[in-house]
Amino acid sequence: MKFDVNELIRSAKEPKDEHFRSRIYVFLVCLVISVFLWLLIGLSKNYYGTVEYPIVYKNMPNGLVLTDKPDSILTFRVTSGGFQLAILKYLTRKRPIEIDLRNLDVRKVDNERYVADINTSDFLSDILNRLNLTEKMVSVSPQNIEINFESLARKMVRVVPNLSLKFEKMYQLVDSIRVSPDSVEVAGSMDEIRKITSVPTVKKAITGIDKNLSLKVPLDKSELSPDVNIYPEEVKVDIVVEKYTEASITVPISGIENDTMKIKTFPEDVKITYLVSLKNFNRVDTNMFLVNVGYNGDNNSGKMKVRIVNSPPFVKITKVEPEKVEYLVFKK
Repeated sequence: MKFDVNELIRSAKEPKDEHFRSRIYVFLVCLVISVFLWLLIGLSKNYYGTVEYPIVYKNMPNGLVLTDKPDSILTFRVTSGGFQLAILKYLTRKRPIEIDLRNLDVRKVDNERYVADINTSDFLSDILNRLNLTEKMVSVSPQNIEINFESLARKMVRVVPNLSLKFEKMYQLVDSIRVSPDSVEVAGSMDEIRKITSVPTVKKAITGIDKNLSLKVPLDKSELSPDVNIYPEEVKVDIVVEKYTEASITVPISGIENDTMKIKTFPEDVKITYLVSLKNFNRVDTNMFLVNVGYNGDNNSGKMKVRIVNSPPFVKITKVEPEKVEYLVFKK
């Protein structure tokens, strides 16, 4: 009699007597038990498989830095039962194998290059303990890891503050942001260190500034190689602010005169508007400003641009009126 699965499924969906439904349940239970026993027998046999563990290198030898990326994975070929192998591959946590480089037997190749060899069989006993296996059941690859070093390079680079500052109304930064230390030491391979000319602080936004601030800001290492170290890793930033007020002053335009001509401007003076801190307000004097015009002998526009040649370092000029002046040239 030919067995038709589709017919059996269709019959199971149709109303039948209690005896028929019992036969279906018995069949399904037997099917599940059969599959389970088949898996149990299959997984009880020995199989070959591989288990990979990550490698972490720590404690560089003094004065040396890694040049090439050594192997980062150890592969273990395991002979084990199916159940145990499945647990090792998929259920066991792969805790990294730490390799201490501090006490390696390092050989000097030339003035800058050094090399050392690591026999991975030295770590086999540790792995066997983790996996609860015997030496007959495990082989490791690679069997030897070559580590290349070069002399550690160092240099000082300047620190660049990466700050976004927003001040309260009428408050301004005095001079510039002060960074201490203003330079830091970077250390790493010669190729990496050669590329570095400065190190920025992490980006930081500060708003509502109306008083002096002093804060610690970490340096931004995101653009640097992980093998490059910075000393120190943070700097002190001082932001000195003062309350400013707006003021203006009228300054005469210095005339241009030589042996052959004399230039007279119209008007003869300009109004300079500036911001100045309250403590320096009374220090501002007309003699602190020097204003002239740019004349090169071929000006065809009829006007010359006003130039601020000199001004007090403690003021911030915001406007000059007028920006251009008319002129007459008198020949002698």
